[in-house]
Amino acid sequence: MQVKVDNIEDPMATIGQKIDETISQVQEKLQSVSSSVESSIPNVKKITKEALYSTSYYLAYGTLYAAMSTIKFFSGDNPVSQGFREGASAARSATSRSPVKKAPQKQPVSKPRGKAASSTKQKAVKNVPQVK
Repeated sequence: MQVKVDNIEDPMATIGQKIDETISQVQEKLQSVSSSVESSIPNVKKITKEALYSTSYYLAYGTLYAAMSTIKFFSGDNPVSQGFREGASAARSATSRSPVKKAPQKQPVSKPRGKAASSTKQKAVKNVPQVK
C-alpha cells in the first residue's frame, strides 16, 4: 500500500535555498562595507593631515615662544641679566686663576739586565696573589 503525500517538501532543497539566501545577503553586506570604507579613506587622510599640522604648529610655536621669551628676559638691562653676566664673569676669572690639578703619572719601571733580571722576575711571580 502506497500513500501519496503532496504537501511535504524536500528538506535538502530547503537547506540549499537558505544557504543561497545567506550567501547573497553576505555578498550584499560586503559590497556595502567596501563602498563605505572606500568613501571614508579621504576623511581619514584629511584628519591625519590636520592632526600632523596642528601638532607641528603648536610644537614649533611653544618651543620658539619659550626661547624668545627667555632671550628677551635675559638680554635686557635688568637686574637678572646683569646678575647672570657678572656671575659668569666672576666664575671665568676664578677658574682661570686656580691651577688645574693633574692626575699623578706613573713612573716607568726600568728592567734590570743580566742575572738580576731573572731573580727579579721570579720574585715578582712569587708575590702575585693566587686566585682560587
